[in-house]
Amino acid sequence: MAMLAAGLMATGCMLMGQSQFAKDVQGTPAKERAVEQTQKMTAVLGLTRSQKISVGQINMDAARQVRVIVEEKRGWSQTNKSLDSVFEMKQKRLKAVLANEQFEKYMQMREELGDDG
Repeated sequence: MAMLAAGLMATGCMLMGQSQFAKDVQGTPAKERAVEQTQKMTAVLGLTRSQKISVGQINMDAARQVRVIVEEKRGWSQTNKSLDSVFEMKQKRLKAVLANEQFEKYMQMREELGDDG
């Protein structure tokens, strides 16, 4: 599942171009992206207060890592592998915080929206 989600992310990045993806990531502060993701997840998944705090930290950590990866300006293949690793770790951490039903809904939401997390 993680690879599928990461693949969707990579496909989206390739479609809009690596440079456009980089501009989008660099143009939006990590904190802003993490807050937006957490708000969306809270609304869709019905997170508890405790879950919201944990999910917010997970989203912040991932957003910061993605920004560093993009700013390193490595080749597309290496960047993609690094992004896959970040999203895989994020999913493992989320699975530990969310109830099974919430996690399934989260994965479905990501697939439908082609979301980065």
